[in-house]
Amino acid sequence: MRQLANLLILLFISSFTRAQQIEYFPEPDISGNSTIRFATEEISGLLSTYLKTADKQKIYFYLERSTTLKNGAFSYGFSVDGKGIKVTLTGEGTTEILHAAHGFLEHLGFRFEITGTDRPRSIRFDTLQTRRYITTPYARWRGIRQHVNFPMDISSYPLEEAKEYLTRMVRMRFNEIAIHSYPNLWHEVYTGDSTEYAGNFFYNRTHSIPQTELFRKNIRFSQNIFSIPEIEPYYATRQIRSRMAVDWMRELMRHAKQIGLKVHFSIEPRTRGDVSYIIDNCKSALINYPMIDELEINTEEVGGWGNTCTDTAVKNVLVKWFGPETLKDTFVTNRIQKKQTDLDNLLLQVGRNAEAVRQLEKDPWFISKKVTLKLGIYCTITNQADIAYRLVRQSMPECEVTVMPGHGSVRTANHFSNMHKSDEDLQKTTIFSWIEFDGLMFTLQNPVEGISSLFQHLDSTRKGKQLNSVLFNHWRTAENAMGAKYAAESALKGVIPPSDFYRDRAKKLGYNDPAGFASAMKELELIDRISTNDLPNYGFCWLGAWANGGPYHWIDTTTLGKVRNMYVEVANTMNRIQKTGLSGFALNELELVQNRLATSILYITAFQAACKIQALKKNADGTYSENERKKAAPIFNEAFAAYEEYMAMHVKKMPDRGCEGTLINLWHGPMYGLKLFRERITGVPMDAPLMQGAFDGPPLPIKM
Repeated sequence: MRQLANLLILLFISSFTRAQQIEYFPEPDISGNSTIRFATEEISGLLSTYLKTADKQKIYFYLERSTTLKNGAFSYGFSVDGKGIKVTLTGEGTTEILHAAHGFLEHLGFRFEITGTDRPRSIRFDTLQTRRYITTPYARWRGIRQHVNFPMDISSYPLEEAKEYLTRMVRMRFNEIAIHSYPNLWHEVYTGDSTEYAGNFFYNRTHSIPQTELFRKNIRFSQNIFSIPEIEPYYATRQIRSRMAVDWMRELMRHAKQIGLKVHFSIEPRTRGDVSYIIDNCKSALINYPMIDELEINTEEVGGWGNTCTDTAVKNVLVKWFGPETLKDTFVTNRIQKKQTDLDNLLLQVGRNAEAVRQLEKDPWFISKKVTLKLGIYCTITNQADIAYRLVRQSMPECEVTVMPGHGSVRTANHFSNMHKSDEDLQKTTIFSWIEFDGLMFTLQNPVEGISSLFQHLDSTRKGKQLNSVLFNHWRTAENAMGAKYAAESALKGVIPPSDFYRDRAKKLGYNDPAGFASAMKELELIDRISTNDLPNYGFCWLGAWANGGPYHWIDTTTLGKVRNMYVEVANTMNRIQKTGLSGFALNELELVQNRLATSILYITAFQAACKIQALKKNADGTYSENERKKAAPIFNEAFAAYEEYMAMHVKKMPDRGCEGTLINLWHGPMYGLKLFRERITGVPMDAPLMQGAFDGPPLPIKM
C-alpha cells in the first residue's frame, strides 16, 4: 500500500508539472523514495514560476544512482535537443541525487542560505549548453551540531519552523544533523523500573515571558512561558512535557531522514552511575529515537575549572581503564603533571564510555539496530585532549572519535592544529567547530577566519584524502547566515580564502562596495577573536552566569571600549552600502546585519555603563555608604536605558523564532544580573524571583 501511495504521489507531481513543462524519470528502484520525492518537489516548486505554459520546450529530469560515484559524490548534466532540455541528476545515493538537484538549481541562479532562498530575477533555459558537472565533497559528512539548550536555537521553534531549518540545511548540501542531549533534556532514560524524564529545557530554568507591551507584541505563539509552543499548555506537568519533548524531536528526526540527512545523536552520561548506566542511557536513546544513525557517547565539557588532581590519581585512572601498559607510553606520561585540573575526570569518562562501547558492540539487541557508535571528547585543554584522543585511537582503532577542542572557531583551529594526529586518524575523526560561540550571544559574530584556518590545517594534514566529518555549532539562525554559508561551502569545496568569499558574497548580494564589505567583515573577524579571548562570556546566554550578578564587576572595560569602537567602524561601513537595486532577499540580509550591529553597540553601551559600578567603594563589611549608593543610582539608570534601546532596536528585525528567544534571554540574563547588583547596592527590589536551586549547566569558567 505504501508503494502504491508513493507511486500515486509521483504521478500527481508528474501530472501537475507536465502543464509547466517538467517531467521526471527516476530509476524504478528509487521512485518511491522520500528523498527523491522531495527532490522533485524542490525542482517543481522553485522552477514553476519561471516556466510559461505556452512554451513548447520541456525539461526532462532523469534521477539516477551511479556505482562510479563514490564518497558522497554527485553530478548534474544537461543536453538540449529538439524535444527539450534533458537534465540528468546522478549521485552515489538518493541524498547525493538531491544534492545534484540543488547544484543544478544553483547553476540556474538560485542561492541557498540558512535563512531561505534567493531566487534569480529570470532564467534563460535556452542558454544551457551540453555539459556535466561532478562534485566530490571535500568532507564526506558535513553538517550542524545543535546543542538545543538555549532559547534562541531551534529548541524553541514550532515544529514546522524547525523542519524548515533542516530543509534549508539540505539545500546548502549539508548532509548530517547532530543533536546533543544534555542530561534530562531530550531523551528519557530507563534504568530498571525508573524513568528519568526529558523536557529539562534550558537547564531547567523556566523562561517566563514578561507581561510588557514590547514582549506581548513581539513574541509569537507563546503566552506565559517561552518554549516549544506546542508544549506550553502542558509545561507544568513534567511527565507530559517529557513525552511531548521526545515526540517533537522524533518528528524532527523523521523529517531529517525523509529529506536525506544522516541523524547523529549524542548523550553525556558524565560521571553518574557505572558502565551499566551508560548502556541504559544509550539503549534508552534508541528507544526514544529509532531513526538514529550514529550514537555518540560524549564526555562532559572539561577545560580547567574542575578539581585538582595529582599525577598518581591520573595514573590510577589510566591503569584501571586502559591497562598498565599505558604507563609505558611516554607520549601520555610526559603530558601528566604533578598537579592539574580535570585530567582524572576526563580519562575516567573516556575510559567508562569506551567500555560501554565495547559491551554494546557485543549486545544482540544493540547490534540489531545497526547504529554506528562514536566516542566524544569535549576538552579545551589541548594536552589533555591529546592524551584522550591517543588513548581512544590506539585502544579502539575502529571506533570513530569526535573532538571539540576549543571555544569558538579560532580556538578550535588553533587547538586542533596542536593535537597529534595522522591522515589515517582523520579518517576516523569528526571535528566540531563553531559558527557561533554561545558566550557572545548578544553581539554579532563572524567565525570565518577560524573556519578557514581549520580547513587550511586539515588540508595540510589529510595528504589528499577526503576528510571524514566536520560539523558546526551555532544557536541563532538568521544572524549567522554568512558564517553558515561559508561553513557549508568550505566543507563541500575545500579551502576558500575569506577575502574571495566576502567579495563573491557582496557581488551576489548586489552590494555596491565589495571591497568595503570585505574590509568590514575582516574587522568583524577581529572583533570575534578579541571578544572570545579577552571578554569571555560577557554575552553568555546561560542564566547561571548571571545568578550572582554576572561579570559587570570584573570585565575589562578598556577592551570593552575598544570593541565598541570597532563595532561602530563596521556599522559605518555597512550603513554606506546602497540599498537601491537590491533583491528583497539581499535587502533583508543587509538590514538585519545593520540592525544587529546597532544592537551590538547598544549592548556594549549598556555593559560599559553598568561596569561603572567597579569604581564604587565598599565599606570594610562589604556594604556601601549612602554617598556611594547615590553615585550608583544614575549608573543603573543609564545602563537600563541602553538595554531598553537594545530591545527596541532588536524587535525591528525579527525574522525567526530564535530572535524572540534572544530577546527573552537578554531579559533573564544580563538584565537580571544588573537588577541583582542594583538591589544589593541601592536597595531597589528585584522585579523577578531570585534564581533558586542547583541546576544543570555548561560548566564554563564563569567568574563571579
